[in-house]
Amino acid sequence: MKAINVKKFLKMKHKYLAFNRNWDAHIGKLGNCFAALVYGKSGQGKTEYCLRLARQLEVHGSVAWISYEQGHGYDLQQAIARNGLDSKIIFVDPMQDRGAGTLIDDLIAYISGEGSADFIVIDSIDYLELNKPQYLVLKDKCVKAKKGVIFISHEKQNEPASYAGRWIAHDGQFSVRVKKYIAYMVKNRIGGIGEHVIWEEQARKLNPDYFDLKGVRNCDYLSGL
Repeated sequence: MKAINVKKFLKMKHKYLAFNRNWDAHIGKLGNCFAALVYGKSGQGKTEYCLRLARQLEVHGSVAWISYEQGHGYDLQQAIARNGLDSKIIFVDPMQDRGAGTLIDDLIAYISGEGSADFIVIDSIDYLELNKPQYLVLKDKCVKAKKGVIFISHEKQNEPASYAGRWIAHDGQFSVRVKKYIAYMVKNRIGGIGEHVIWEEQARKLNPDYFDLKGVRNCDYLSGL
């Protein structure tokens, strides 16, 4: 245990990741060590949102996208091409060249190993079949290694589909619900606000009532990359 007084506590310095203006307003003051949840139904834009967030993170370090759900499949390939990701992001198919351990064992070994990425996207916790105790172990490993992790989750009845997903939404720095290519900030401990239009063309097709008569919403300053 370590105890400090109020004056020392208030003088502590913290480093934050600087994003572009749109993402700074949406996410808030995010440190390099964090847990976040992005959830929604299939085909709503979760992957697109996380890829665009990964573009912001790659400025500050390496990013690994661990794709339990799509592997190295065509859908993910097309989403990557649309979003112009560069070589700092690596895409891992954890189902190939596996050892004898479980998927969780493999993931913990990767996070704990030398040379692992600074930021990790786990797609998705439902295919990984992550539970709460396993999440707490992963969180501890990531804190010790000073890594940021984005967990992608399916949705059921407007909430993360699994108990682990709901726990991460409660425990993490922020949680986002994606619906019809618009990201809604559900919970945020770090000052982020508002909505984020992920893919305007698709959002306009699926949300004709979302935009006003001029075709512009007040939150449109959060649109784009």
